[in-house]
Amino acid sequence: MADKPRKKRSRRRKAAIWSLQGLAAIVVLLIAAVIFLVATVPGGRMIALIVNRMGSNEVQSVDLAGVTGLISGDTRVEYLVIGDGEGNPWLRLDGIEVDWSPFALFSSGLAIDRLHVDKVEVTRLPEAGKEESESSGALNLPVNVNIQDFDLPEIILGEKVAGVEARFSTGGKLKVNSDLSDVNTNITLDRIDGAGGSLKLEANVNLPEKKFDLDAELAEPAGGVIVRLAGLPENQAINISANTTGTLDDWELDVAGRIDGNEVATAKAKIRARDDGHLFETTARGEIGRFMPPLAADLFEGNTDLFASGLVEPENQGVQIEVFSLDSQSLHAEGQGRLAKEGKSDFTATVTGANGPVQLAFGENDGRVELALSKIDLAVSGEADAADVKVNATLPSFDNAQLSAENLTLQAQLPEFNLTSQSGAGTATLKAASMGAADATLAKVLAGGVTLASDFAIDGNDFSTTSTTVQTGTVTLEFAGDINTAALTGSGHLDGRMNSAVLADNLPNTVGREIALSTDLTLPGENAVSVSDLTISADALTITGAADLAADKAISAKLAANLENVAALNPLATGSLAVNADVTGTVFAPEFSVVVDGTDIAVDGKDVEDLKITAEGKLESNNPTADVRISGTYLGKPIVGTATLASQGGSSVIDPLRLQVEDNTISGSLTLDAAFRPAGSIDLDLADIGSLAALGGVEIAGRGEGRLVFSVEDDIPVLAANLDVPELSGTGYQVADATVNATIDNYLAQPGVAGTARVNRVSAGKTAVRDITVDVSLADGWTNFTGKATADGSPVDLKGRVRQADGATEVELETARITYSGLPVRLTEPAKVSVRNGAANINKLVLSPGGGTVSVTGSAGEKLDLDVRLSSVPLTAIDAVAPGTGLRGALSGTVDVTGSASAPVARYDLSANGVSANALVPINAPPLTVTAKGAYQGDSVNFNATAGGGGLRLNADGKVGLTGAKSLSIKANGTAPFSLVAARLAAQGLVLDGTADVNMTIGGTASSPDYNGTIRSSNARFIDTGSGIAINNLSTEIALNRQSVNLRSLTGELSTGGALTGSGTIGLNGNAGYPGDLSIRVANGRYADGRLVATRFNAALTVTGSLATQPVLGGTLDLGETTITVPSTLPGSISQLNVDHRNANSEIRRQDAELAERQGSGADSGGGGIGLDLQINAPRRIFVRGRGIDAEFGGSLTLKGTTANPIAVGGFDLVRGRLEILGKRLDFDSGRIGFAGSMIPSLDFAASTSAGSGTATILVSGPATQPEFNFTSSPSMPDDEIMAQLIFGRSVSNLSPLQIAQLASAAAELTGVTSGGGIVDQLRKATGIDNLDVQTNEDGETSVGVGKYLNDRTYFGLEQGTSAGSGKATIDLDVGRGIKLRGSASSDGETKAGIFFERDY
Repeated sequence: MADKPRKKRSRRRKAAIWSLQGLAAIVVLLIAAVIFLVATVPGGRMIALIVNRMGSNEVQSVDLAGVTGLISGDTRVEYLVIGDGEGNPWLRLDGIEVDWSPFALFSSGLAIDRLHVDKVEVTRLPEAGKEESESSGALNLPVNVNIQDFDLPEIILGEKVAGVEARFSTGGKLKVNSDLSDVNTNITLDRIDGAGGSLKLEANVNLPEKKFDLDAELAEPAGGVIVRLAGLPENQAINISANTTGTLDDWELDVAGRIDGNEVATAKAKIRARDDGHLFETTARGEIGRFMPPLAADLFEGNTDLFASGLVEPENQGVQIEVFSLDSQSLHAEGQGRLAKEGKSDFTATVTGANGPVQLAFGENDGRVELALSKIDLAVSGEADAADVKVNATLPSFDNAQLSAENLTLQAQLPEFNLTSQSGAGTATLKAASMGAADATLAKVLAGGVTLASDFAIDGNDFSTTSTTVQTGTVTLEFAGDINTAALTGSGHLDGRMNSAVLADNLPNTVGREIALSTDLTLPGENAVSVSDLTISADALTITGAADLAADKAISAKLAANLENVAALNPLATGSLAVNADVTGTVFAPEFSVVVDGTDIAVDGKDVEDLKITAEGKLESNNPTADVRISGTYLGKPIVGTATLASQGGSSVIDPLRLQVEDNTISGSLTLDAAFRPAGSIDLDLADIGSLAALGGVEIAGRGEGRLVFSVEDDIPVLAANLDVPELSGTGYQVADATVNATIDNYLAQPGVAGTARVNRVSAGKTAVRDITVDVSLADGWTNFTGKATADGSPVDLKGRVRQADGATEVELETARITYSGLPVRLTEPAKVSVRNGAANINKLVLSPGGGTVSVTGSAGEKLDLDVRLSSVPLTAIDAVAPGTGLRGALSGTVDVTGSASAPVARYDLSANGVSANALVPINAPPLTVTAKGAYQGDSVNFNATAGGGGLRLNADGKVGLTGAKSLSIKANGTAPFSLVAARLAAQGLVLDGTADVNMTIGGTASSPDYNGTIRSSNARFIDTGSGIAINNLSTEIALNRQSVNLRSLTGELSTGGALTGSGTIGLNGNAGYPGDLSIRVANGRYADGRLVATRFNAALTVTGSLATQPVLGGTLDLGETTITVPSTLPGSISQLNVDHRNANSEIRRQDAELAERQGSGADSGGGGIGLDLQINAPRRIFVRGRGIDAEFGGSLTLKGTTANPIAVGGFDLVRGRLEILGKRLDFDSGRIGFAGSMIPSLDFAASTSAGSGTATILVSGPATQPEFNFTSSPSMPDDEIMAQLIFGRSVSNLSPLQIAQLASAAAELTGVTSGGGIVDQLRKATGIDNLDVQTNEDGETSVGVGKYLNDRTYFGLEQGTSAGSGKATIDLDVGRGIKLRGSASSDGETKAGIFFERDY
């Protein structure tokens, strides 16, 4: 019988106690019988009748018969039977024989020479009566008892007592005085049914003489009765022997315990008397726990060492613990000090776990409790009448079928506790960091942890509290009152508050956010309870009443409730309800009467008029009766509901059973047998399912009909259901043509279903499932099922079987296949799942979501232990759930789920290869390798993740909250190459090379994150291909936080020369347009565009304002030496190019549309762009050269407006300058390049020189894009005359044709029409000579000169005039360092030679 539940063991232990009490009762009863027989001798039958009547009452019956030998002392009783108040026996004695001395009662007491009982039978345990529960005080006998010999050859303990029927025999002797202070006995007890086992006891105890001698031995086989009753392990044979000798002034105890014949534990104790008290010493070693019931065995697990020594003071004034030490595999305990009723106490004790918390478990099944104990501290100090008592305890966990708690702490203190009177005041606090419950509502009550705090006082059995509170995250209770813990009497007041959402999510919107409780409690005694002035209130709900529970279990209660908004019961309903209830009778058979009246009730906007519900009856276990009626009007038609429960022939009948709502009728009749199993039928005629469902708060529509037939076949309840639903629809779905034909066997315990369900079509959103067929059949104790359907054109198959076995539901899936949004998911191999006590045990479940596998094994229920393994699962599967992610790659790893359903813990270790996603396309990220480790626990996830590939490396770890504010605590760092954004930058003509190092922390919450971190880069390179600007050795350090981006440093080197530095901040307030405050400096910068401009400069620039709307570029730009080269020619005009894109891609079309929209809105002609507030300073050294101009300018310029529409104000004035035309040099008299708003400067130059007999002036004016050249003279002359005088010093009428050509060439070069020096330069280039010059002297004679470099140092030239002998040849030799040798020879024979020094500056 080793598999009997442990919870019966306590009853079996009681059986042993009752057996001993029964034997004692027999002895006492026999003594009483002898006394009565001595006093009166009316005959055996009369005595038996008297005893029967006197011993029987409402809770006990006594049957005594066959009494003889009352006077002789040779008394015989045929039998004695003791039973309960209804006469059901639990104890029987047959063949009682007593040989005794009746007259000894008057002298020495009860003297029995021989006591014999043929048979004693205990069939069950008696019910504890009121007298027993109230009995108290010391046990005393009416007289001394001396039994020289007793013999009970057959004692039978029934299965209900011992767990298995067992037979014993016992015999021996017993001598005991009336106050039990002197006991002498010798008893043996043997089991005689072949199982074995014995008990031997020899004792001589005399308390006045302090004598205590004992010799006892218990031998029990494995699974023995005493082992069972004691709750010891049933798979071991035990032997326990105990021996004591001496008096209590010099006493020793030896105990030995054996298991299966081997000694495994010993214990010794000694007591020695001395003047100041009695010294004691106790030791125990070995596997003590094997001789203890389960709870104690957990504490004494493994080898245990116990040692205690101390002194018990005289008159028990106190006890001094010198050493107390206990060590086992589970715990360590120690203590020392004095505990006293007089004088000072100074005692401390500590209990801790030996290797972590002590794990304790007791109880069975739903009553099983498991807890972990870390530490208990006890301290008692101070005088006995005002001792300071402190208790502290820590329990990491508590768990049973209904409740669980973690991190419990207890702190209690009684600062002035009287150890003698056991009285004093104190405080106690019990906290649980978190608690859960199997019941969903209770779990909400306990949410947020639990704190119990009490201010109390104790005086013996009297307990009083001024405030005892229980506080959770949703509930607060406070009690104040006085209670006598012994008599269970007292009174008090209870107040409470609760968040109404605990009861229902929508309750705060209907009755109010908070529910308050107030009531007075009274305990009159005898287990009676009285509740008065009960008030439960909320904004829209009030409940009042009172209740009394008497000692005889009589109950009387009156309650009244008013619900102002019935939406709390039905979200589709409005109106109010008034409820009145009366309860009378007893707890075992309460009688009730309930009336519910509705006011202004409407469902789904339709009135329900005159709604009334009445219910009355009696809930008696053997004869329940009830009459429930519903009446009202809905949609103009009556609501009629009746259900009458009555008893007929031992069965309960519900007839009629009828409910009619709108056009729906539910009717039938049922008969309930003694086990409340129904038989009968219910017909369903549902013409408008919507109106019926609305009353239950469900929004559906449709129609249907059917019948439910209930029966009991072969003692098994059976339900046959035949339903036909042509149409049914609800929010987001529609069902067409559904039929169900099924039989459900044993539906009240272990349902077994057989039948077929067919549905033509189910639509949900965009998903349509057609041709659904589910077949269910029974075979070999299994319910087989096969399901087929078509979902969006894809097949769905499911095949398996289910059964109830050994208290568990077993499910075996053979095949499963479904396609969701194009993703095929299938079961790769058969799977088994077993569900027991709400927990599912998964043998192995392997799924393939479009490839790879997901394997799940373990168990899931209140406790979780799941092992999930992923292997090469394609990330493309995520697109079926979240389309558009574009995820690619393969995922592998493990997920371990532990903890409880209310507090799960999931630890994961995942890796993915070749990861890419649409979100990574813009940055051209390569396929990544990603790993992630972490855990989900306590509504948060912690993780450690890495990602890398193509130079990208990222590491992140931290914690993310998943509830409430969703807190964040994340650290991230890594390296990102700028090549990730190369494609986007290239589209804008930009190039950025290098890497960035990222180091970030993220805190705050998901809705309000806090960022802190830095981004650093070094040795980067930036190129703007449009402007030709290149920055080398670019280094940055950027700090980020929630409020701003801080550019701590920016350094770089311009490729053309110069150093770049920068700093500043950018605010991250989007509403403020991301305000910026940046500064950029350039030192000794150089810039050249390779065509027109070359400059040196220093800059101190700022970028301020809203960067999202219109930032402002400000600061100063100081120009150093700047050269502006005027091009040789000015273009006429550039025609607009009409570009027509053919076969353009989407990106080109998008840009084209944006440009068209911008042009149409005038974006290029008005506002927008970056604001300007720049000051350009160039006091001098601005050189303009080209087309005969060589000038220096100086000045300043202010730029305002925006980059889209800049406004320039200021100008540059001429410092010096000259204009050279055909070898003639003109010095500028004045000059200015001015800006008056437009970026096109206006020119105003004047150059004058003497020309002939007058003065000539060249004027350059107008915009720089279209300059105008004008000539003036004094005296006034035509422009061609002015140019002739200016260049040749003579009138135009005196010019030769060649000079006129030169004049035209000079005019063209000046105006930019031609380039290359005119016709003369063109001839020079055509002939390949280095110099060609045509000159005219003052006499009008013209000469032509040509020259060519023979090498780098030798130049040869020829010159020939129009007159005879005007020819000349020259040769120049460059010696070096500016020294030249020159020689010449003319056509008239003249020669010359000379040395020249020449230097350019």
